[in-house]
Amino acid sequence: DRVTRPAGTHALALQERAVEIRGMVGNVLRMYGDDLAILSSDYTYWDEMVEFVDKRDPAWAAQNLDAALATFDAQALWVYDSEFGRIYTATAEGCAHLAAEAPSAAVLRTAGDARHLSHFFAPVAGGHMEFRGAGVHPTADEERKTRPRGYLVVGRLWDPDRLAALGRALGSSVSLVPA
Repeated sequence: DRVTRPAGTHALALQERAVEIRGMVGNVLRMYGDDLAILSSDYTYWDEMVEFVDKRDPAWAAQNLDAALATFDAQALWVYDSEFGRIYTATAEGCAHLAAEAPSAAVLRTAGDARHLSHFFAPVAGGHMEFRGAGVHPTADEERKTRPRGYLVVGRLWDPDRLAALGRALGSSVSLVPA
């Protein structure tokens, strides 16, 4: 006994399922990326970060920036001056090779939006790196209306292990492919 369905019902059900899956993938990706976004945002409207860009105190950076890598599950971070000259680099334990993956000034100049926030992926040794960046502003400038005093870029390596973990969370297999 076959059930007869009105024409188009199967296609509509497939479309609804595709929308549901896209929403689930988006939610999981946001969950995986929220801490990186928080690091790049919260650490860049902070008077102490403005002072670091000006004075470049390595002890302050080690205490505040290097320590943030593990807290926010980032593997690398770079601080740039207002002209995109790199002034500081930190990498997580076992990730020293990622120091060389710093985004270039040319990439950073074009990657940000009007609020000086950027988010992009790029191929690197060992996988792909997710980059989040933001202009450094005084604490009082949460809306980022002033000219950035510098830039912070943080990176997370999307290696096969991370992709496998994401796949398990989605009940699927995951890979990164060029857009």
